[in-house]
Amino acid sequence: MSGTIYGTGPVWLDPTAWAGRTYTPALGEDVGTIQAAIAAQLASYFSGAGLAIPVYVFPDFDLDTWWASAAIAFVLVSYQGTRFGKPMTTDAMVQERLLTFEVHVEARQTAWALNGAGSVYALVDAIEAALTGFRPPACRNAYFSEERFSEQDPEGRVWLYDMRLEVPTLKLKTAPAYALANLVKGQMYAAALAVANGQQVAAGSYTFANGTLTLPGGLPVVVGAVSSGNGLVLYQEFVDWTCDGTTGVVTAVAGGGIGAADTVMIAWAPADTVTAVYPGGGAPTEPTN
Repeated sequence: MSGTIYGTGPVWLDPTAWAGRTYTPALGEDVGTIQAAIAAQLASYFSGAGLAIPVYVFPDFDLDTWWASAAIAFVLVSYQGTRFGKPMTTDAMVQERLLTFEVHVEARQTAWALNGAGSVYALVDAIEAALTGFRPPACRNAYFSEERFSEQDPEGRVWLYDMRLEVPTLKLKTAPAYALANLVKGQMYAAALAVANGQQVAAGSYTFANGTLTLPGGLPVVVGAVSSGNGLVLYQEFVDWTCDGTTGVVTAVAGGGIGAADTVMIAWAPADTVTAVYPGGGAPTEPTN
């Protein structure tokens, strides 16, 4: 600390005091990241004990697959909702955020007694031990607020339990452009899939040279979408770019939104057939092609 007279200037920190240290501020994470961290924590807890109990993240789960397997139980983690607090008194737009996850437990009745050692109750207790106090990225300690018996499936001989996990974190104001980035990318890939006729879609980063670039492969192609390098802007065909499907050459339209040396994201696919259109009259009465 340098010699600072309080009230007259800022406090300076000696840089050498921070040698070898880093500071990472708490940042709000997206729901998917937090949900995946919860599932990973639980899966690691089971595998570390030698227990073959799979942990799934909704909706990536197939009950028929589990039922046909030898696993005696499974756990399904799903996001249920969020409760927001009032904005805090800060310059930034920050709110308390309490995320709620359902931890759904199913165990075969033939393998698990209702109570006692190795019972369904013991499984529920083990899940509570694994997740109570767990801190996903950018969150405070998670805790359970509810646990309830759901049902006993008489046909499948399965015990069903539901547990409610609360995860406190912060909600930070996100710039609108970045909040829309994933939607723009989703639209980009959906557009590519729509025109690719079921072909495998390739997507990657490409850089124009003097306003043109050539997609790899040397094959006829169909371009589904072109976006800015960061995925925030979706460019329009014929307004910002054109593509010669026979050669895979993409050209930036003069005066459009793409610069002559810009880097862009392109979603494209090999084409089974290519229709080349040239300026001409109204065929078939005036065939000038």
